[in-house]
Amino acid sequence: MGERLIHESRNYKVFYSDEAEYEVPVVIKVLNQEYPTTKEIQQFYREYEVTKALNIKGIRKPVKKGKIKNRHALVMEYVHGIVAKELSKQQPIDIGIFLDTAISATQILKELHKVNVIHKDISAWNLIVDKEKRDVHLIDLGHSSQLDLKMQHLGNPDRLEGNLSYISPEQTGRMNRVVDYRTDIYSLGVTFYEILTGQLPYVKDDPMELVHAHIATLPKSASVIRPEIPTIISDIIDIMMAKNAEDRYQSGYGLLHDLKKCKTQWETKKEITPFKLKEHDYSGKFQIHQKLYGRQDELDTLMAHFWKVAVGPSELLLVSGYSGTGKSALVHEIHRPITEKRGNFIEGKFDQFQREVPYYAFLQAFESFISLILSENEENLSAYRTKIQEAVGAEGKVLTDVLPRLEAIIGPQQALPELGGPESQNRFNFLFRKFIKAIATDKHPLVIFVDDLQWADTASLSLLKSLLSDKDSMHVLTICAYRDNEVNASHPFITTVAEIEKFNKKATRIEIRNLSEKDVHHLITDSLGMSAKETELLAKLVFEKTHGNAFFVIQFLKSLYTTQLLYFDFEGLAWHWNIDKIRDRNITENVVDLLAGNILELKEESQYALKMAACIGNAFDIDSLRVILESEEVTIRKQLWEALSKGFIVPSEEKYKFSHDRVQQAVYSLIPKEEQPQIHLSIGKLWEAKYLKQDDDVFLFDIVNHLNLGSSLLVDIPEKIKLARLNERAAKKAMASSAFKPAFDYVSQGIALLPEDAWGSYYELNLSLHSLGAEAAYDIAEFEPMTQYIDAVLMHGKVMMDKIPVYALRINAFKASNKLNEAIEVGLEVLEKLGEKIPKKGPLPLVMIDLLKTKFMLFGKKKEDILKLPLMENQEKSAALRILNDIASPVYWARPAILPFVIFRMVKLSLRYGITEISAFGFATYGLLMCGVLGDMPEGYRFGQIGLALLEKFEAKKWLSQIYTPIYALINHWSEHIHESLEPFLYSYRVGFETGAIEYACINVNIYCNHLYLGGKPLVQTEEEMRAFSESMLAYKQETNYNYNEVYRQAVLNLLGKSEDVLLLIGSAFDETKMAVQNTERNDRSGDFYIHFHKMMLNYLFGHYAMARVQADLGRPLLDAVLAKFDVAVFHFYEALVYLALAGETSSKEQRKLLSRPAKNIKQFKKWAKYSPENHSHKLSLLEAERYRVVGKDKEAKESYDKAVAGANK
Repeated sequence: MGERLIHESRNYKVFYSDEAEYEVPVVIKVLNQEYPTTKEIQQFYREYEVTKALNIKGIRKPVKKGKIKNRHALVMEYVHGIVAKELSKQQPIDIGIFLDTAISATQILKELHKVNVIHKDISAWNLIVDKEKRDVHLIDLGHSSQLDLKMQHLGNPDRLEGNLSYISPEQTGRMNRVVDYRTDIYSLGVTFYEILTGQLPYVKDDPMELVHAHIATLPKSASVIRPEIPTIISDIIDIMMAKNAEDRYQSGYGLLHDLKKCKTQWETKKEITPFKLKEHDYSGKFQIHQKLYGRQDELDTLMAHFWKVAVGPSELLLVSGYSGTGKSALVHEIHRPITEKRGNFIEGKFDQFQREVPYYAFLQAFESFISLILSENEENLSAYRTKIQEAVGAEGKVLTDVLPRLEAIIGPQQALPELGGPESQNRFNFLFRKFIKAIATDKHPLVIFVDDLQWADTASLSLLKSLLSDKDSMHVLTICAYRDNEVNASHPFITTVAEIEKFNKKATRIEIRNLSEKDVHHLITDSLGMSAKETELLAKLVFEKTHGNAFFVIQFLKSLYTTQLLYFDFEGLAWHWNIDKIRDRNITENVVDLLAGNILELKEESQYALKMAACIGNAFDIDSLRVILESEEVTIRKQLWEALSKGFIVPSEEKYKFSHDRVQQAVYSLIPKEEQPQIHLSIGKLWEAKYLKQDDDVFLFDIVNHLNLGSSLLVDIPEKIKLARLNERAAKKAMASSAFKPAFDYVSQGIALLPEDAWGSYYELNLSLHSLGAEAAYDIAEFEPMTQYIDAVLMHGKVMMDKIPVYALRINAFKASNKLNEAIEVGLEVLEKLGEKIPKKGPLPLVMIDLLKTKFMLFGKKKEDILKLPLMENQEKSAALRILNDIASPVYWARPAILPFVIFRMVKLSLRYGITEISAFGFATYGLLMCGVLGDMPEGYRFGQIGLALLEKFEAKKWLSQIYTPIYALINHWSEHIHESLEPFLYSYRVGFETGAIEYACINVNIYCNHLYLGGKPLVQTEEEMRAFSESMLAYKQETNYNYNEVYRQAVLNLLGKSEDVLLLIGSAFDETKMAVQNTERNDRSGDFYIHFHKMMLNYLFGHYAMARVQADLGRPLLDAVLAKFDVAVFHFYEALVYLALAGETSSKEQRKLLSRPAKNIKQFKKWAKYSPENHSHKLSLLEAERYRVVGKDKEAKESYDKAVAGANK
């Protein structure tokens, strides 16, 4: 007869063959693709590999595998019969025949599960029934597995393993549940349902509707469809098709028992009397119940927010908790309602070492969304293409530049004109918002899950704020998870959330904590299927040992099972344990030790492979292990199999990963300490040879980390030097990612590898490492090692230019420690060595001469002219510009008389020698002199804008925080509302911490707090923010800015009634007595001013006008220490009010004297109000009203009061 085609599918064809070559009739399954992928080949041959090891009646035997006619093929035993799909096609099946078929099928499945094989594709197509012999065969084990795995699949349902009409809820990948042998019981239940009724329980044309039906819809019982079906059989099928695996039959034993009981009754009396089902249902396997325990409130919150966004505006949900507490597990519970609403779920995760990659987690998330779209059929893909293209219009390249695969949907996009920094970011944010609006609809709501926000870059935070501040945004739930033990109230992510909430986008917070004893008790009761009273003592003991840590609870219970301290009694069909034996066994309270003991039960070759994997990290791939073990892929997979089956590792896309970081830690702990260095050194060298390229640093950190762990074994100097250079390279990359602590560690390791004479024999490398080390130490506030590195460079540096970076760091460290004079002296000394001597005093004639020279050089130069200046090439002048820049802030605070010389020199150097990124600061600070000294607000504003333009020209993100200071703290408020500075300050704070500009990050956030207070923001909220930012300043040892922030905070606390004496700046934040002495010792004139300034305000507000005048008179000579700050205007305002209050209480002669000061201040306010009416007009009106009141002009006073109130309300 030869060959004939008997079945054809998308992936393969099946032929019947009775050719002599095979001796018996066979079926030949042939893969359709001529050039399949390795994965497709492995999947195809899986049936052969599984079935050749089985000897189960009802599983057909494999004959051979290989290529036939240039196609991959399987030759299998031919089984006579028809597929179960045909059993009831002509007429309803006889109940007796059904029971015989069902019992045979269940017996096969029971035996299959007994050898730990899960079929995963049971259907009426894969059961072959010989009606005459009543024989049944279960075929097509190509999707089978020997592992219980949690599956996630949120893409096109057509791409799922198995037949969608028969698939279990958990196998859809949208249940956040493990897929174990009970998935087969569900699929077999669907098959029985179809055999009995002649129809499937769910008939849907749309795959997504079918998936949702499996997850959430109860079908009609079989006896409702066909009344002659005995109710008890219908009930059995209902149990098999329960949505939760725990509600189904737990094994083939119980199902087989009930089916046989039905058969016995049917054969004797053709009817079945109802009886109690599942009485003999047991598996003997210990299965942890998969419900989330102790999370119901959190789960309800999560679900409620999804349903809200499904029909309405977008929402923000914050999920916090320690690493491993189950944040992701909770969030993934949202898969089920997403399926019901045909929504989309995308996720991304920030990485500490990828912070130099803008939008890192968002790009991950939206790359996955693009993959989802590309898996759709052509009709849906076309619809998405149209919506997205209409949304982005002609500016699609903004998105395809960062999401290249988006081109596969909307095609190549036309080039766009380049924009400057802020405009470019704004355009990107705007286009991203439009993109999301196109894909998030009421029919397809979108959930964006972003994890590890504690490591987010500033660009991502800016995008997050843009997306969530969009009041028109609909149908998007953004879930942000972070480790709350790694952030504080001043962390950039937390401050971004605070900004978002100001736009009425209130965030909902979920905190994930350990399980309670009650939760642990419920988990054990459900998992063992026993009563709460029976499990009470066991639950109490487990909770005592684990403290409710969810991961530890599960591992502890598993260890009891594997050590037979918890066991199933097959005679009594119940679980047993002995509390006393468990206590006597003295099981460790350390989860790592507990896991280590379990891992030692694995075969030695499995342990070895696992140990090498643990050395690689939490995630690893076969290729990396192949390099280390120098073995073939097949061998390695076999070695890993036992660990996979025990759940120590799980597959993750193309990789494997440890099921928990504690598992990796436990495996690693099994490697003897004396062996660890050699293993890491070997891994590092193998990876270095295979992966490390000069222009590709993808594996740099991994390679260097391994080599460092084995560096104690290095003997040869060349090897040590090579590793020292790799540490230098890694430190630079870490610094670029704002990973300052790892950078510091790489530097320390690199220096330790150098020989004693390194300053002579390896000067450039040693110089680089010490300079990097000093910078990293400053960024993590480790001033002692920073000083050591700086001293070494200053001692051994060959030329002045080699020393400039560490001189700059020394200046910054002095500033941070509030040693302002020391910072200035170091700077002036260095400048003199660079040929740029600055006067140590500032007599007015000299200042005026320097001003005129600078104005002459600037004459006729517009912004465009300055932007076109050549780049500075003279290294010494560039170095001088940097030092001038570094001493600008301490000079401003402590020696304002010489500030003009510093600023003029920066401008003149840039005009004479060319511009650098630091020139932006020079021109911007020139603007502050225009505002603060000459009162030329428009000219000052113009130079502030020149500073911003230069910042943009050089894309100088590293200098952004510093350049923002003069512009938003000292210039712009003279021309625009004070509140306009708040957002730029917070942005520059985040950028500063990302780029290492810690000092100016703290300066700017200090002034942000000043502006909150002086700008009239609510005091309670203001104090909370001040406190949070002070904690951050203290953590980074920024003493100067900490002191300035705390004196403001103490003033706020006094106004809130949280101090013993409202007139004294003494309390939980500040002590004026102590700080006044320190300010005098350190010549901190700004610090002195703040004390007198706030005491003046407090005394005035509480009616102590005479004392307020004393403080005003003490503060006035110090105004140059806060040159051009908003404090200057506020000081003039309160000073005038103080004198006016006193004038109203005195005689006419004394009154005239007292009114002279307010008159001058009012004149000044008229000028300020001209340029910035929103900040000063209402204050001017109030001062005029007070003056009219004092001199008895009541009508004019009333008019001015009304005007002041109206102005203040604007």
